[in-house]
Amino acid sequence: MDDVRRHETMSGQDIALAREIAFGVARHRRWLEEVLARYLHKPLPTQAHQVRDALFMGIYQAAHLDRVPAHTIVDETVKLVGSVRSETGYRALANAIMRKVVAAPREELHPTAETPWHLIHGVPQWLSIEAGQLYRGGELVDFFAACNLQAPLCLRATMLAGDVDDDALLTRLIHEIETHVPSNAEVGLGGIPRSFLVRGRGITPDHLPSFRAGLFTVEDEGAQIVSQLTGAREGDAVLDLCASPGGKTSNIADIGRRNFKRLVACDVNDQKLARLHDTLKRLHLMDLVTTRLAGDALREERENTFDVVLVDAPCSALGTMRRHPEVRWKRSARDLRILAKQQQEILGSAARFVKPGGALVYSVCTFTRTETDSVVDRFLAGNKSFSAAGAPDDIPFDVKIYEAGEGRWRTAPHRNGCDGFFVARMRKCADQ
Repeated sequence: MDDVRRHETMSGQDIALAREIAFGVARHRRWLEEVLARYLHKPLPTQAHQVRDALFMGIYQAAHLDRVPAHTIVDETVKLVGSVRSETGYRALANAIMRKVVAAPREELHPTAETPWHLIHGVPQWLSIEAGQLYRGGELVDFFAACNLQAPLCLRATMLAGDVDDDALLTRLIHEIETHVPSNAEVGLGGIPRSFLVRGRGITPDHLPSFRAGLFTVEDEGAQIVSQLTGAREGDAVLDLCASPGGKTSNIADIGRRNFKRLVACDVNDQKLARLHDTLKRLHLMDLVTTRLAGDALREERENTFDVVLVDAPCSALGTMRRHPEVRWKRSARDLRILAKQQQEILGSAARFVKPGGALVYSVCTFTRTETDSVVDRFLAGNKSFSAAGAPDDIPFDVKIYEAGEGRWRTAPHRNGCDGFFVARMRKCADQ
């Protein structure tokens, strides 16, 4: 779906339409399967997945988009099926199906009150089981319903915005959006200080002068909470082991008033470091932050020397389904076990660099027990020099509403209106 944003030959309107179709199919795939089955005498073979996807896109448009004419939906779907070199024999079938679809009453293309909720909200069975470990009954349904809502663009004001108050920054944002990105966007204050929510279609931050100047950066409120819970402060030595694309690194820098003993940001390859550098350059942070490949840092940095070590670990990213609805179809229960093993290894390596009395913070943008509580429980069981730690005292908002156990916090779209993050904060014994 990122490819849609980067396609240079498409107009802004075409990009918005393509994104809406792609996101809609990802969110409603289970129900679209049910609708398609009504028009097939026998299931499509597994290898005809591109034909199936083209038909899903056509059905979604017929069911949800008023501005696309019926004949265009039919023609474009048939054309798309015909463009698949190995599947050109399906053009006649696609034409017959789509003619019936666009002729059907629209209500027949939508779920009814009796439709099972997992079909309505597009939930694979394995994912329903995972989420059911956290949420029960109606809340489970509420969770997945919220995951299917369009997420707002969340902008965080950086230290470069100075002491300008939130209302003045909001006025500036509204003016820039009206001037540079004509749309029906709504802009409002977020739930935490210096956070702003932009709702609407076709809004990209690159168009905003304040964003290009570094006064704002994109960071979901769930991610901002992670940075605040690190407890990093002026004069600290901080190690961010999984830093790309730099949202949390830059937030930590601002929390510490850009005045650190050391702030080291790492990631696993040059491509990720390049994305990190782009963020740091735009926010005027390159001179403050030391960037390194994670492998080099783990080999060469001195152990027991950092006040704060953040592990924002690679994960299933299931907490970001509002922004990446396709992730539910790309992951499996087996993936979670593989990721948990990797997360455990990274956390164990990171722990060596926390100085006595220092903080180790683990975060992931997912909700599964396998990648959250289970990883932390195993770490604490095998590392007796660490224990659960509470929130720092001077966070500028109430973090108690996110508490999920001693030294642990969760955010969720149906509870907090932000992406799903998990954070655990641990303290190394001072006498180690």
